[in-house]
Amino acid sequence: MENRSVCWGGQSTAVLLVSDGEPTSDNLGANVVTPLRTRNGGPVHCPPSAPCLGSSNDALYMLDDVAKLLHTNDLQASVPPVVGDFDTSGMQSVNVYTVGLGIDSNLLRNAANEGGGLSYRVNDVAGLKQAIQEVISLGMSP
Repeated sequence: MENRSVCWGGQSTAVLLVSDGEPTSDNLGANVVTPLRTRNGGPVHCPPSAPCLGSSNDALYMLDDVAKLLHTNDLQASVPPVVGDFDTSGMQSVNVYTVGLGIDSNLLRNAANEGGGLSYRVNDVAGLKQAIQEVISLGMSP
């Protein structure tokens, strides 16, 4: 919409992640992982009812941790919150939507769940187009 930015007060923004495969690992160092998980209140794991690929190494998969951070934290905490016509008061966060293109991924589903979005599984271009249109439609709702 016109005159909207990620920093506008109370605004929610979305990201759509499309993947055709599972990660092998994120390979992030402790200097990234530790503050991320501290801010999240601990690590995020796929639920036991829907374990992620390589669930014994769940600690190496950070997609759902990042999704939670983006969705549950104010990404624009400005002081003062109002400068002229620019109002950054209120929560500004990111909803994470995922699409598994030809794959059924518990990690993608968990990332969308932790990120306040939805997860889609599609097998063709028509399904991908429909998922993208739905996410855009959801993002335009007040």
